Amino acid sequence: MSTMNVWRSPVWELLANSFEPTGAVNTRSGEVEEKETHFLLSFDLPGFAKDEVQIEVAGDELLIEGRNPVRGNFRRAITIPNTVDFSKIEAEHANGVLRIALPKAESARPRKIPITLGAEGPASSGGFFSRLLGKDDREKAPRAEGSAG
Repeated sequence: MSTMNVWRSPVWELLANSFEPTGAVNTRSGEVEEKETHFLLSFDLPGFAKDEVQIEVAGDELLIEGRNPVRGNFRRAITIPNTVDFSKIEAEHANGVLRIALPKAESARPRKIPITLGAEGPASSGGFFSRLLGKDDREKAPRAEGSAG
């Protein structure tokens, strides 16, 4: 996964509708980067000091607000997907760029599913298939004629 131009990103489509300018600041200039473990939002905020920008999580929304006597004011309300771990959101402001990391919840991350072979797998060790099929019933089931084993 890679950095995407903000206007071409499917993730940005969700975020773009949240723009609500209250001054002369162009806060649409930015990027959305999606990785396996997180989203990274970057907004260009030239002329804004760290203490002139506030970020808050309220319900399923990320609220970003900036107030600068020269550059103007802005406010964004971004609906955060439920795949994000809200308790681990972080932000940094450096060189006129605000970056917000939205870590994906562990349950939302891709994971490999191992494939086992019949009696070697979870069914023989009390897994789902053992409970579903009944381990004892599988062991007692008659084998088809001509089958090896």
